[in-house]
Amino acid sequence: MLNLIACDFYKLFKRKSFYICCLIAMAMSCLGVIVLNAVLNMGGIEISAEEMGYSGIYALTAGLGESTLLVTILVSMFIPSEFAFGTIKNIASKGINRSFIYLSKFIVCISVCFMYTLLCGITSFTLGSVMWGTGDFSGQNVILDIFRMFGLFLLAQVALQSIFVMVGFITRQTGGAVATNLAITIAVPTVIIKFIDFACSSWFKIQDFSASEYWVSDYLNNFPSLSVNQDVINKGLIVCVCYIAAATAIGIYTFYKRDIK
Repeated sequence: MLNLIACDFYKLFKRKSFYICCLIAMAMSCLGVIVLNAVLNMGGIEISAEEMGYSGIYALTAGLGESTLLVTILVSMFIPSEFAFGTIKNIASKGINRSFIYLSKFIVCISVCFMYTLLCGITSFTLGSVMWGTGDFSGQNVILDIFRMFGLFLLAQVALQSIFVMVGFITRQTGGAVATNLAITIAVPTVIIKFIDFACSSWFKIQDFSASEYWVSDYLNNFPSLSVNQDVINKGLIVCVCYIAAATAIGIYTFYKRDIK
């Protein structure tokens, strides 16, 4: 298993797309901070960054989310390419357990989530601190809150990518995986979630229900904050863990049931 993971990391680090997606994600984090600063200075508005709440800490919370799209694209390319190049077929032909093959790819994708999220956070915090100052670290729990925020966001990120790893193993084609995963990213929150909410309120007369609370990307928006409500955290933890477990179980099951061509 360890040799399998090491081999997957070696292949990942040999891919140019890994570094290109990483640089784009970091650039997007910087661009977000630059745009905020440009808006602040636009039209001669005499409002300081401090009054607006802008600081390195704020830039950190805003920059984490820039990693999601690029992680999605990389995962959507990495998994199907292993089928296209015959790598997974060769590994499976040696008698290696398919569960280990799946989990090895999943662990690599988790690592990509961690690296991209960390680098985007560091980049946006650094640039935000240069422009607006680091922010107030005098509070007793600020550092702990930052680590908690990073951990919660990373969990939500992993939960979302677990779905995309599953899709990659099911489609086994780069184009299909990229299209499906981007469609999930866009269509679920904008179309499906809204339709479910409409159906519950209009057809079933359920007024106190929000489907977005049970979709993992909602927590990618809620968790990047130093003051997340504990009820939101508790529900988010349960939702994210359920998505990870369900997507991984379905992915491994379908991987066992289908022949590798």
